[in-house]
Amino acid sequence: MLMTPIQHKPVAYGSDLADWGFLGLLILHLLPALIALGAGLLALNHPKGKEKHIEWGMVFVWAMIATAVTGIFLDAIRLGFFVDENHQKYSGFGMPSTYPARIAFLYAAVCIIYLAKLASHPLNLSRQTNPAIKNRRRWIPGSLFITGVGLSGLIVVAYNPWTGALWMIWTFMLLVFFTGLLPQIDPNLADFGIHQHRIGILSLVAFSWWGALQGFGPGLAITIMGVDNSNTDYMGNLPGDFSPQFLYFLLAWLPFCLVALYLIRRFKRAANS
Repeated sequence: MLMTPIQHKPVAYGSDLADWGFLGLLILHLLPALIALGAGLLALNHPKGKEKHIEWGMVFVWAMIATAVTGIFLDAIRLGFFVDENHQKYSGFGMPSTYPARIAFLYAAVCIIYLAKLASHPLNLSRQTNPAIKNRRRWIPGSLFITGVGLSGLIVVAYNPWTGALWMIWTFMLLVFFTGLLPQIDPNLADFGIHQHRIGILSLVAFSWWGALQGFGPGLAITIMGVDNSNTDYMGNLPGDFSPQFLYFLLAWLPFCLVALYLIRRFKRAANS
């Protein structure tokens, strides 16, 4: 049986061709993620509005979109085909992700596409806003927010809410609210404004850093400690009782949210001065 690189999770889709196809899609997911990681840093390293800042910023945006699109396909395949085979703990393999985690990553990926497209919209790159210009796709943030509520309820009712997946869903719900819904509620905020660019892009930059830690951290642990050779039962599709890991996940998630808030505040103060 094949396994994913880095995290050593099982890959079993009925044939060698299908297994290698899944791994190929995984590589197509990892490559733009690495590009986004570097492009985000390079964009931040150049003065805002300058040519290099814009160029690296657009590389970051499209790399994040490519990462999100391939991530949607990966999680849809994991949740839709050969589910039992790919959600077991085999000896010499890593533990597969939980159902709530896969649902949260799916939701995050859709929100990333929305935030990246909104933040890079030409009208959000100018400090001159026109309240009279209305976004013709105003239904999208509302739909995403309602979807987040529904997925949260699904995880709480049918699965284990204490895995930490809810923190990811709630964070992206807040980002959708502040960038898309709040301008519809607050008459002082235009549908298009530099605040949407700043919140969307800097939050995605911080998320790309968290994603790198999430992706390569377990791989580093496996390199140091070795692959778990046990046949532990997979519990990621079952309800569970409260676990302190729910709070531990927040401790790992929160620093990157705070980094995003710090960057937003820093660039806002720099713009005002």
